[in-house]
Amino acid sequence: MKKWFFGGIFTQLTKHYNLKVGLWGSALIFGAVHLMNGSLDWISAIQLVIAGTVMGMLLNTIYISKKNHLG
Repeated sequence: MKKWFFGGIFTQLTKHYNLKVGLWGSALIFGAVHLMNGSLDWISAIQLVIAGTVMGMLLNTIYISKKNHLG
């Protein structure tokens, strides 16, 4: 589900803007969605968003590299 949803966000942002906006926008949304995991203090929330954003960037990079290799 996440792959489909965030892949769609990445694709739409990239199509309407550019690759950088697609990467950062979908990664930030991916990180922010993880705030719904429960009640967190500010430090934990910031760490979760940063970790989620970094993971989103990594997943987007893998998606792009596989897409380029598959044609």
